[in-house]
Amino acid sequence: MAKKESRRKSGDKTKIEKGTLRRIFPFYKPYKGLFALDLLSAFIMSIAGLVFPVLVRVLMYDVLGDDFKWAFLFQIAGIMIAVKIVEVACRYYMTTVGHIMGARIEKDIRMSLFDKFMRLPTSFYDDNKVGELMSRSTTDLFDITECTHHCPEEIFIVIVKFVGTFAYLMTINVELTLIVFATIPVFAVVTYFYNN
Repeated sequence: MAKKESRRKSGDKTKIEKGTLRRIFPFYKPYKGLFALDLLSAFIMSIAGLVFPVLVRVLMYDVLGDDFKWAFLFQIAGIMIAVKIVEVACRYYMTTVGHIMGARIEKDIRMSLFDKFMRLPTSFYDDNKVGELMSRSTTDLFDITECTHHCPEEIFIVIVKFVGTFAYLMTINVELTLIVFATIPVFAVVTYFYNN
């Protein structure tokens, strides 16, 4: 108990456990439409991020090659501008509407937590400091709700980009792609032990 108290006073960030996240999932339900659109925006933004380097490759090898054509150059340039506009629009949606969804989830969790505090017996407040409870329901809850908004987006973006990059590179050079991606588990293990 003393160890836990000293860790709380040290200012370390609270680790979010799996059980905590499982209890938060029901709070997504009222905002499943916003959440679906948020993930759709993340998916489109990821695809746009993958398409742009492909277009640059086409520009370098096909448009600016021996058989140079101005019309093809303008077509590729137009597509690149359109892709970048779509990417920016999706990022804007994720930044604004996604944060609104996160703030609403935070409000719902705080209301639920307040209702629980109101139902607790007075003996609970004799054993627990009210200031510490307020800190848990504000600072720690803010970290949790930030995770509920950003984590699904970031995980989804990483998966889409990883799969998309692997699929495209396999069409260019199979051996080199397998060599590059074989190093990823090694870096993942090193990163895991370094962070812990």
